[in-house]
Amino acid sequence: LLLFGIFTFCIFDSRNYNNKSRFLFFIFFLFVVSAFFNGDGLYDYAIYVESFNDYENRIIEPTFLLFSHLIHQLLNGEVLYLFLIYSFLAITFKYYAIKELSVLLIPSLYLYLCNFYIAQEWIQIRSGVAAGLLLLSVKAVFDRNLMKFLLLVLLAALFHVSALMFLIVYIFNPSKISKIACLLIFMLSYLCYFIHVDFLSVLRWAAFIDIIDSKLNAYENIAIGTANVFSIAQIIKVCVTFFLLYNVEKIQLYNKYAIILLKIMLLSLCVLPLFASDAVAGTRIRDLFGTVEFILFPLIVYLFKNMFQGQIILFLIGAMLFTISMFNLLIR
Repeated sequence: LLLFGIFTFCIFDSRNYNNKSRFLFFIFFLFVVSAFFNGDGLYDYAIYVESFNDYENRIIEPTFLLFSHLIHQLLNGEVLYLFLIYSFLAITFKYYAIKELSVLLIPSLYLYLCNFYIAQEWIQIRSGVAAGLLLLSVKAVFDRNLMKFLLLVLLAALFHVSALMFLIVYIFNPSKISKIACLLIFMLSYLCYFIHVDFLSVLRWAAFIDIIDSKLNAYENIAIGTANVFSIAQIIKVCVTFFLLYNVEKIQLYNKYAIILLKIMLLSLCVLPLFASDAVAGTRIRDLFGTVEFILFPLIVYLFKNMFQGQIILFLIGAMLFTISMFNLLIR
């Protein structure tokens, strides 16, 4: 709440949106908080501790096994070091991604705090590192640098195997976008939901890979039912995304990555209805693609004649998403 208050104050200070010293200080502070956060009582935290203590008998991503082995061999098996490593990597990768892709550094940090920081850096720590690497790969898509893109995605998959789904992003044209096609694809994803087409079965087909099968079983064990494809968070994201899509020509003047960011965000919105049969899998895969939103959504401030109006809208978007994140944290 303290961080939210500080960041809210900062998004109304447009003169310092790209103040590098302030940006670096906030990044460091976010790292310290996430690295030393006590996650007792959170489902994922307990699972991480159990997996860390019994890593030799777990089917899990190779980086987790490597870190666990090194900590047990060199650092007396203290689990705190595991969280330090993941926090450092996740926030460092996102730091460089925001620097590379965003033209509004502080507003991007604001939305990162509001909607992803708690979920990815406190709870889904492996996914947090993978998401940072996938964000870094967006520039490679824009530059059509296939080797760099593959390297980053495969490296991300070593932290969280679901990152392999990001490979589809390379087929996107980063310089052209059809508003009608985007709308139709989005509508098609919801049509699939209504006629009960379950794309999670496609992942089940790929479950001959032990780690994928293990991941899907873990999601099922959380057992919170099907995803709410009309949740407040989903509706907010849909409204903002299509408002930006409608004004894509304007925001592209400020950020050359706007088109590829919009396409990835649209894919994120389509994921939830396509994988709705499992709320945990659908939400987490959606958010893995959706990390682009804290690069994309701040561009909304440029779509109003008076920037203060845009800042108010940005604040409201962040405040609503932050409230949902806090509520989800408190009910765990």
